[in-house]
Amino acid sequence: MKEINWDTRTPGPIRQVFPDIFDGMISTHLAPSGITGQTLPQPLEVADIKEACKRLSEVAERGFTRAESRLGRSGIATTGKAAISLCRRIEHLRESIFLLLEQMEFYSAKVLQRSILDHHLRLLYLYERYQVDKTDAAGTEYYSVSDTNEHLQYARALADIEQILKSDSRGAGKSIHEILQEYYEQYKNVSMKEVREKARTFTYRSVIHYLAKSMWERISAKDVRLYDNPVLLSGYLFVYFQLSSYVHGGWHAEQELTQAESEKRLLQAKLKLLAFHTFQTDLISKCLVMDLLSAINSRLSNLVTEMNQVTRHVTYSNLLRWDGAVGTLE
Repeated sequence: MKEINWDTRTPGPIRQVFPDIFDGMISTHLAPSGITGQTLPQPLEVADIKEACKRLSEVAERGFTRAESRLGRSGIATTGKAAISLCRRIEHLRESIFLLLEQMEFYSAKVLQRSILDHHLRLLYLYERYQVDKTDAAGTEYYSVSDTNEHLQYARALADIEQILKSDSRGAGKSIHEILQEYYEQYKNVSMKEVREKARTFTYRSVIHYLAKSMWERISAKDVRLYDNPVLLSGYLFVYFQLSSYVHGGWHAEQELTQAESEKRLLQAKLKLLAFHTFQTDLISKCLVMDLLSAINSRLSNLVTEMNQVTRHVTYSNLLRWDGAVGTLE
């Protein structure tokens, strides 16, 4: 195996992390013809990116409709259903983000970007798990874990409410495990440790660690894909931290918003960058799902190439070519 020289520096801002991950995956795995290095005769604006997303959706929806007619008779009925559902929800969030961008509402758009990342990471898990197992286990687990996580959150809420309403906070109320067993029959013979472990399966850290484990196994087996770079994968953790600051009203988010709002040109550049990252997340999600669905209809793999072709003018390199380009931002 040839030596792999990874950049081991701490992952930089979003502009350094996401393009490397997405452009690497698209150009080396899902679209052999590549989409990077294209240029436009005119600057790339948010409206251009939004239009590319519309074309992307039109192609993807054709594939989803074809696949759904055969999913029930396939060996990936549940995984395929979950993947398509997640992909469509990413699209709904994408549309909402572009509406916010038109209103120059940066903060709210970043909150939705974090939600897109949550959906995207689950898609990555479904895709990678299928590549490893070649079974429908990933989708079955996805729905089962989702139920468990929501049941656990409900039980925690009831336990917290009971504690808050007790005049004597030292009094011992029902445990979370007892509440689970009271409301849900399936937890009668399941330990609390097992419940917590199952509920953690699709947290962002668990998903990233699973992807990293699979990556290192391929590296050990000398079956390295060009984007199997743990440094870039770890960038998801950095990006997730940045976006979580918006979800939870953190100081980092306030600082970035204040800086952007102080200069119109800076805010416009950040809006453009956010539009690009939203597009890229949507694109790679759709490519992964279509690649997954090609297991039941090989012709769907052609739509991966078509999706990249209809959006080939929207690349990170385009955004770096104009005066005041987003690549100058920190």
